[in-house]
Amino acid sequence: MWQYILTINLRRALRMKFHQMAGLTGLVVAFTVSAAIFLYLHNELSYDTGYQHSNHIYRVILHGKMGGSEFDAAVCGAPMGPHFMAEIPGVKAFTRLFNIPGTKLVSVEDKKIYEEQILYVDSMFFRVFGHSFLEGDETNCLNEPNTIVLVKSFAEKYFSNQPALGRILTLDGKKYKVTGVVSNPDQPTHLRFNGLISLSTLNDHPRYGQYLKTPCAFITTTYLLLRPGLKPTDIQTNIDRVVDKYMNFPDSTERVSSEQERMATMSLQSIRSIHLHSNVLHELEPNSDVSIVYIYAGVAMLLIAIALINYFNIATASAIRRGREISIHKILGAGKRVVVWQFLSETAIQVGLAILVSAAVLPAAWPALRYLMGGDGAGVSTGLLVMYYAAVFAVGLCAGVYPALVVSAISPLAFIKKFTVGSSSSYKVRSVLVGFQFLMAMLLVSGALLAHRQLSFMLGKEKGFNPDRVLVVPLRDRKMYQQVDVLMREMGQLPVVEGVAASSAWPGNFQHRKGFQPEGFDADDPWMILFIDVSPGFTDLMGIKIKEGRGFSHSRGADSLGILVNESLVKKTGWKTAAGKTITNPADGKPEIFQVIGTVEDFNFSSLHETVKPLLIRSNATNFRFLLIKLKPATEAGVGFDRVRLKWEGLFPGFPFEGFMLPTKLNSLYSKESRTSKAVTVFTLIALLIASVGLFDMATNMAMQSNRENSIRKVLGGSARSIIVRQTIRYIKPVVWSAVLAIPFFWYFGSEWLSQFEYRTHIDFGLLFEAVFVVFVTSMATTLGVAWSASRRNPLDGIREE
Repeated sequence: MWQYILTINLRRALRMKFHQMAGLTGLVVAFTVSAAIFLYLHNELSYDTGYQHSNHIYRVILHGKMGGSEFDAAVCGAPMGPHFMAEIPGVKAFTRLFNIPGTKLVSVEDKKIYEEQILYVDSMFFRVFGHSFLEGDETNCLNEPNTIVLVKSFAEKYFSNQPALGRILTLDGKKYKVTGVVSNPDQPTHLRFNGLISLSTLNDHPRYGQYLKTPCAFITTTYLLLRPGLKPTDIQTNIDRVVDKYMNFPDSTERVSSEQERMATMSLQSIRSIHLHSNVLHELEPNSDVSIVYIYAGVAMLLIAIALINYFNIATASAIRRGREISIHKILGAGKRVVVWQFLSETAIQVGLAILVSAAVLPAAWPALRYLMGGDGAGVSTGLLVMYYAAVFAVGLCAGVYPALVVSAISPLAFIKKFTVGSSSSYKVRSVLVGFQFLMAMLLVSGALLAHRQLSFMLGKEKGFNPDRVLVVPLRDRKMYQQVDVLMREMGQLPVVEGVAASSAWPGNFQHRKGFQPEGFDADDPWMILFIDVSPGFTDLMGIKIKEGRGFSHSRGADSLGILVNESLVKKTGWKTAAGKTITNPADGKPEIFQVIGTVEDFNFSSLHETVKPLLIRSNATNFRFLLIKLKPATEAGVGFDRVRLKWEGLFPGFPFEGFMLPTKLNSLYSKESRTSKAVTVFTLIALLIASVGLFDMATNMAMQSNRENSIRKVLGGSARSIIVRQTIRYIKPVVWSAVLAIPFFWYFGSEWLSQFEYRTHIDFGLLFEAVFVVFVTSMATTLGVAWSASRRNPLDGIREE
C-alpha cells in the first residue's frame, strides 16, 4: 500500500512540478519562519525560570507618593530587606543589589577595558538565586569587603585558562579579590552580570555608605525568597506593617489607619513577570513587552495559516484534476474509505517532507532570524522543535481532510463523462480561503506600515533640543572630575570642535531624582523631581530654548545657587512666572535654597515612551560626569571622533577612550520598535509571497478548466481584453472583500498597540489605502499574468482538448 502511494506521489510530482513545488515551498518557508518565532517566544517566556527557587523569588516594588505625584520603582531603602526577613514569618532569605550606572574600568596587568554589568550584592545573593560554582564557595564568597565573584567568560577574558580564585582585579583604581567563579548563565534572565562585588564594600563609602543605612534612600533592588506555598497576598498586611514602622510612621504606630498619610507602600512582584510585564523606575535593564510576544505569535499563526490554505487549495484543485484516476479506482472496487486514506496518506507524506526540509534549513536560518527579532543568544532546542513540528504535522494533516472528502464523494460516471461535478462548490470554498489569505496578508501589511510610521514619527519628532554632531565622552575618574574645566578648554581648542559643555547626564539618560520643595508648597511633603547638573553654555550647545529669564553665565558666581526649570514644572506648580521663585533641597538637614533664574521650553530628555516630566537644571560642577562636544558642521563624524580620541589619549593615557555620538545613542532608545518593524516587514513580504503563489496556482487551475470556454468565446468573436477582464474580476473579488474586512480589525488592534506610546502617530485612511494598494497590486499582478496567458492561447488547442 505504502509503495503504491509513494509511486503515485512521485509520478504526480513529476507531472505537476510547479504545483507541487509551490505548495511544498510555501509550507517549508512558513514552517521554518514560524519555528524561529516559536523559539524566540519560548526564550522570551522563559526569562528567570531557570533559578532553582524561581517560583518563590519576588522583587520588592516601591509605590511612592511625594508632592501629590505617585511613582512605582524597582528600588527601596537598603534596610528594608533585613527588616522584612526579621519580622515577617515565611520570608526565608533576602538579597539586595545596588547598581551604580555606567561602565567600570577593569584592569588586570596590561589589560584595561571598560566593562558593564558589574553589580554590588550582599552575602545572601547565592542563597536566593543560586549558581553553579566552578571556583570558590557560595556560602562565604561575598562576606568580606572588596571581594568579587566573576562569571566564567569574564574570568577567562582576564585570566585566560588560569584559575581566577584569589587573583586581584582592579576596578576604577580599586583592588578586589576574586573569591568565586560561576558558570555562564544558560537561561535568559533580567539579572545579567559579569561580576558581583560584595555590598559591604560600600559601607565606608563617603556617599553611598550613609544611603545604605537609610530606609528612605531608595537605591537598592531587594529580592525576597518566600517559603513554598506562600503567596505575596498572604504577607501583604505584614509588609504594610513593616513599611509603616520604619518609613511612614517611625515615631508612632497608632496613625497607620489613615491611608492618605502613607508616603510609601510596597508590594512583591514575581521575578518571572519582570521581563514582559514590568516598566517601573530604575529597572536593571530595559525590559521587553508582552505586546511583542502577541505580535510575533500572531505573525507565526498567520504564516502557517496562509501556507496551509495554499496547500489546501492546491490539494483540492489537484484532487479534482485526478477525478478520472479516482473514478476508475472506485469502479474497480475501491471504497470511499480507501480513497480518503490514499489522499490523507499523500498529505502526510507532503507535510512530513516539508517538515524535514524545514528542520534541515532551520539551523542555517536561525542566526539571521534571531538577529532580526532581537534574540539574546537562545539556541535551537531539539525538544521544543519536536513538539512544534508534531503540532504542525497534526494541523497540516487536517488540511488534507477536505480534498479527500471532496474527491471520495464524487460520482465516477460524472468524471468519466467529463463533467465537473463538485468543481463549482470547491471553487467557492477555495475562493473564500484565498480571501482569508489576503485578509491575513493585509493585516500584516497594514501592521508593518503602522510600525514603520510610528518609528519614523519617534525618530523624526522635534525633541526640543538638537543632538546633531554632539559627541558624548564619559568621565570615569576623580582626576577627570577635578580637571573638567581644563579638559573642556583643551577640547574646545580643537579645530573640529564648535563648543564644549559638561553635565551629570546626557539627554536620554536622566535618572537622578531628589526631594525638592517648590516655593508655596508644604515643606513636609517634598516633590521627587528629576534634576541634572550642567555647565554654563549647555543650553546653547544643545539648542534648548530659554522661554523666560536667562541661562547660566560664566561671569556670575552666584549661579551656583541659581536653577533653571522646565515648562512642565511651572505648569505643575501653577506659578504665573517662575523667575525669582525658590526651590529648596532639604536633604541631610542642611537645606539648599535655589533661586529660579529662568525657564526652558520642554524637551524630551527621555524617550518618547514617556511624557516630559518636571525637571530642574542646576550648575554643580562636582557632579559632572560627561563631556558634550559639538563638532563643527563641515566635520565628518568619524574625523571629529578620531581627533577628540587622540586628544583624550594625550591627556589621559591610562584611560581608554569610550565616546559615542548622541544621535546614535538616542536612536537606540527605540531599538525594540526598530527590530519589531523590520521583522514584521520581512515576515509580511514572506506572507505576501506565499499568498500570491496560492492565488497564482488557483488562477492557473481555473484557467485550465476554462480553456474550452475561452476558446469558444474567441472563435465566436470575443476579444482577448474581454477574456482578461472576465478572468481577473473573478479572482479579484475575494481580495476586495478581504480588504473591507481587514479595516475594522486593523483599526482596533492598531489603536491598541499605539496606546502604549505617550507620543504616537495616528491611524488614518491614508495608511489603510497604502496597505490595500500594496495587496491589491500584488494580487492584480498575479491574476493579470495568468489571464493574459489564457487569452493568448490558440482557440483550436482548447476546443480539441478532451
